[in-house]
Order: sequence, then C-alpha cells, then structure tokens
Amino acid sequence: MPDVILDAYQNDRATFVDYCLEDSRLVRDILRIEGLIPLTVSRSALTGLSLDNAWGNIGAFEYLYITELHKRLIVAPSLGTDTPDPGGASGGMIVPPQPGVHRHVFVFDFKSLYPSIIRTFNIDPLTAINVGDDPIKAPNGARFAREPGILPSLLAQFFESRAEAQANENELASFTYKII
Repeated sequence: MPDVILDAYQNDRATFVDYCLEDSRLVRDILRIEGLIPLTVSRSALTGLSLDNAWGNIGAFEYLYITELHKRLIVAPSLGTDTPDPGGASGGMIVPPQPGVHRHVFVFDFKSLYPSIIRTFNIDPLTAINVGDDPIKAPNGARFAREPGILPSLLAQFFESRAEAQANENELASFTYKII
C-alpha cells in the first residue's frame, strides 16, 4: 500500500489528493464519533498540559503534583540525584487461571484499588517517615505521617469531582477524572 501512495504522489496528484482527503475524513469521523477532541480538551484543561501532550500520563501527574508542591513552597527534587533510594515493596499477586469448576473460590473487585490504598495509608513522598508519633503503618511496615499528603489529597479531589460529574450525568468529565 505505501508503494501505491508514493506512486500516486509522484505520478497522479489528483489520486493522491483524493486519498489524502478520504484519509483525513476518516480520521475526523473517528475523532468525532469517539468524542476524542472534547475529551482531549477536557484532559488538557485538567492537567495543564498542551493539547498535543494531553495524553501523557507522567507529564499530567508531574504537573499536578509539582503544582501542589509549589503551593507548599517546596521545590521538587531532581530524579535520582536528590533523594535516597526508598527501597521496594512487593506488588500484587497474579494467579494464572485454571479452567474448571473450583470450590471455595472468591473473587474480589475493588473499586479503584491503588488509589484507595494510597488514600487509606496516606502514601506520598512527603508523608513517608522513619520515625514519628502515631504514624499510619502500612502492612509492609512502611510508615506515613498523618498530615495529608499531596497525592491522597489530589485523589480525594478527583474522586469528589468524578462523583459530581456522575451525579450531573456528565460522562465526559467523569471519564476524564477516571483516566487521570
């Protein structure tokens, strides 16, 4: 197919122009039908990223988090140079499926599992502590201060905004908050 397009570009400009117009129309229709332009604009407005970068998850997180750091008059450390290695924690277990009927099997589907864990234990780089009075202790032994962290606060704000969008039947806003 690329050879046909290149040949049309070089030898039959009318066919090439028709191809470009049809290709553009198809892209436009996909964007319109899927509602991707309003979703991108909404995400851009929420994250502060430009329209052409609105789908960058790391950039969106950094913008939101660093904005909150600045409100607290804190300068973000440079990655890998200003902070010690915090170590690691084990993740979730994935059990390969085994076909058949099984007894005593329970399936749990937690709503927004990781954001819920972050909010429950106040997990945030600013709240991680080694010593302190009355910390929140995670099951892996990590300790977090009780003063609200940035990440749990952002998540609480997003949960609230998403619930409001759902109550107002604003699917676009609801989906925007969900994917952020």
